Amino acid sequence: MTNQPVAQLIADNLPALIHPGDGKSGPIPLPLPMFRTSAIPPGMAQEFAQEAGIPHFDIAQLTGEAIVALLETNGWKMIQQTELDQLRTDASEMPDCTRIITLHRDNITTPPVLSITVGKDDKIVIPDIALNALKEA
Repeated sequence: MTNQPVAQLIADNLPALIHPGDGKSGPIPLPLPMFRTSAIPPGMAQEFAQEAGIPHFDIAQLTGEAIVALLETNGWKMIQQTELDQLRTDASEMPDCTRIITLHRDNITTPPVLSITVGKDDKIVIPDIALNALKEA
C-alpha cells in the first residue's frame, strides 16, 4: 500500500500545482485541467471510470498514488521534515555507546593483555604505555 498521506497531498495539489520557478522567475502556476473533474456529474464520472477500467474517476488521487508507488518501488521513502529532524536529534544525543575490546595472548582463558575502549565514532587511541606493555607481554 502506498504512503496515503503523500498520495493525498499530491492529489490535493495537482489541480492547482505551482512550479517553484527556476531561480530567475517566481512561482509558476501549471494549468492541469485533467485534474479538475468536479464539473463532471458523479454518475457520469463513475461510468467513465468503469469504461476505463479504473477504480474511480478521481484522476488526481489515482495519479498521486501512482507517483508515490513509482517512487517507493524504486527505493525512495518519504518522511516528514519534523520526523527527520527528530531522528537526527535523537541520533546526535545518543549515549556514548562505548564498546570494550579485550585482547588475550593465547586464548580467552589467559589474563587480558590489553583492553581498548571504542567510542561511537569508532576512533581508537592507544596510549604508548599500553603499546609498550604489549611488546613486553
